Amino acid sequence: RALHIQIPKRRTFFSFPLDIESIWRGMEQCVELGLTKSIGVSNLSCKKLSDLLSHANISPAVNQEEMHPLWQQKKLRDYCSNVNIHVSAWSPLRGFGTFYGSNSVMENPVIEEIAKKHGKTVTQVLLRWGLEQGVSVVPKSYNTRS
Repeated sequence: RALHIQIPKRRTFFSFPLDIESIWRGMEQCVELGLTKSIGVSNLSCKKLSDLLSHANISPAVNQEEMHPLWQQKKLRDYCSNVNIHVSAWSPLRGFGTFYGSNSVMENPVIEEIAKKHGKTVTQVLLRWGLEQGVSVVPKSYNTRS
C-alpha cells in the first residue's frame, strides 16, 4: 500500500488539502492488523517526508518518484538514503513535465548517442542508469518499440 500525493501541474487538476498524518495512521493500522507487510509513499518532497517521519510509528519503506537522467531527484534520493527509505523510480522512460504519452527521454539525443556507443537500446540505458543510482525502476512507456 502506498500514500500517493498528486501534485497539480496545471489548473485543470483538482487540488485539496490532505491530512497526511491521519491517512498515515490508517496505513500503519493496516500493517499492525497484518493486512500488508509494508507501506510507502509516492510524490512526497523532503519536507513532506520529514513532516511524516516526525509523527510516524512506522517509517515508509519506499518513496516512489518520477526519476530518470533528465529528472534525477538527487536531493530527494540523498534524503531518503539518510532516513533509510528506499526510492523507486516510476516512469523512467518518460520525461518530467511532458504531456501524457510523451517519450521525450526516449528521444533525447545525448541518451541516444550513449546507447549507440554501447550497442544498447535507449530503454536499456535508461533502466541501467536508474539501477546504478541504487533505486528500483518501474518501467512505463507509451512507445510500442520499448
